[in-house]
Amino acid sequence: MTLTEYASLFIGKPYIWGGRGGDGFDCSGLVIECLQAFGLLPQGDWTAQGLHDRLAKADGWLKLATPRRGAVLFFGKSEKAITHTALALDSTFMVEAGGGGKSSTTPANSAGLVRMRPVSWRSDLVDVRYFVL
Repeated sequence: MTLTEYASLFIGKPYIWGGRGGDGFDCSGLVIECLQAFGLLPQGDWTAQGLHDRLAKADGWLKLATPRRGAVLFFGKSEKAITHTALALDSTFMVEAGGGGKSSTTPANSAGLVRMRPVSWRSDLVDVRYFVL
């Protein structure tokens, strides 16, 4: 199983603010779950900004100009103002947990979910990181 196949297993799960498995995921929780399952990230929990800052300094993580399969995508106003993260399925599509917001705390009140979307759905892509051995 590949990283992107693993991420795709969660499509349809609810968006849960602060969630990382169990009942659902938020954006960073989904990406962290997938990276940790493949040994690409140590145990821990980070916000989208914290995850970006960690990968930007970590060995083996390259900055790319465009998305590619398995890359971590970061969205926001700048690399210092990251608000969202997702995993690239390829150069065109991503798997993300979104659409919920802070009020989505349980599956019953969740307004979002883990979904596949075009990367171009968002106009605020600011960084792409890819792990290379």
